[in-house]
Amino acid sequence: MEPQDRRERRTREKLEERQAAFLADLAALLETEGGRRVFARLLRETRPFASVFSDNPLEMARREGERMVGETWRRYCAVADPERYLAMERDIARQDGRGPAGREMRETLSEDDEA
Repeated sequence: MEPQDRRERRTREKLEERQAAFLADLAALLETEGGRRVFARLLRETRPFASVFSDNPLEMARREGERMVGETWRRYCAVADPERYLAMERDIARQDGRGPAGREMRETLSEDDEA
């Protein structure tokens, strides 16, 4: 094996080790109620699934930046601990008043009251 190949392999192995350690640390955080609360708030505030459209291009760029941060952390959480991530998503939906399909329960309830 060439020296360059060995260096590349070592570099790749180090990156993989760092990524595995990062995901293990994140999974440990998601095991705690406080850790899940922190990430739930981060996801709520960055709104990874929300539309970023705005008439103002600077506002749209800001929203897209926030969305990308949220999407990155959402993916990390989903890979680190899929079960706890899904439980956290359900908690967020319940706290925000959404049902499993993501519809607003408050809207549905108010429509029922009008009938």
